[in-house]
Amino acid sequence: MHGLIPVLRRELAGYFITPVAYVFIVIFLILGGIFTFQMGKWFESGQASMTVFFDSHPWLYLFLIPALSMRLWAEERKSGTVELLFTLPVTLPAAVIGKFLAAWIFSIIALSLTFPLWITANYLGDPDNGAILTIESSFVAHIEKDVFNFSIMGEKAGANWEPAAIYKDDATGYMVNQTPGYLPSGSFGDHFAAKMRNFVEHVLYNKPTTAPAEHGLMVQKMLDGIYESAAKGGEVKID
Repeated sequence: MHGLIPVLRRELAGYFITPVAYVFIVIFLILGGIFTFQMGKWFESGQASMTVFFDSHPWLYLFLIPALSMRLWAEERKSGTVELLFTLPVTLPAAVIGKFLAAWIFSIIALSLTFPLWITANYLGDPDNGAILTIESSFVAHIEKDVFNFSIMGEKAGANWEPAAIYKDDATGYMVNQTPGYLPSGSFGDHFAAKMRNFVEHVLYNKPTTAPAEHGLMVQKMLDGIYESAAKGGEVKID
C-alpha cells in the first residue's frame, strides 16, 4: 500500500480548497434539518428521540454520497493529472483505498456536525445515547444492519447469543459445550407466534409452558443486577 497516506492527505485537502466541501456540508445540514424538523415534526412529537433524524439519512446519502465520491476520479481526468498520479510511486490499490478513505472521513466530518441535534435531544429529554451511538456507527461504517450480541459469564456456566453456545462445568470440573444439537430456525415473528400459541394452550389446556414465570423472574433479576453493577462499578450477587 505504498503511497496510501499521501493520496489520502491530498484528497482531503482537495475537498477543502474548493467550494465542494462547504457546499456539501451546508446542503447536508439544511436537508437534515428540513427532514427532521419540518417534515418529521420532531418538536411536535414531544419525544426526545432521534429516530426521525436517522430515518431520513438513507435518502440524504442516496444523492449526496454519489455527488461526493464521483469527483474522486472524474476530477483527475478533467484536470489531466491521472497520468501524473500513476507515474508517481503509488500503487493502484493505494490510490483507490486512499481516495475512498478520504471520502469516508469527509462524510464522518459532515455527520459529526449534526451534534447540536444530539445536544438538543439530551437537553429536552433523556434519550438512549448508547442506541444513538450504535446507529451513528452503523451509518459511518456502512454496516448492512445493526448487529447485537451478548455473552453471559458466570462461575458455573456461560452462554453466547450469536453464535448460540452454552458452556457448563461437568461433574469433574471440566467445561463442556452443552449447546443443543438442534436449534429451531425461523424469523422473530415465527418464534413469537409459537410462544403465543404455547401460552394460550397453557392457559386453556394446562399444557407445559416453555417460559414459566420463574424464568421471567430470573431474567428480571439479571437485568436489575446489570443496572446495579453499572451503578456500583463492581460485581453484584443475584439470589
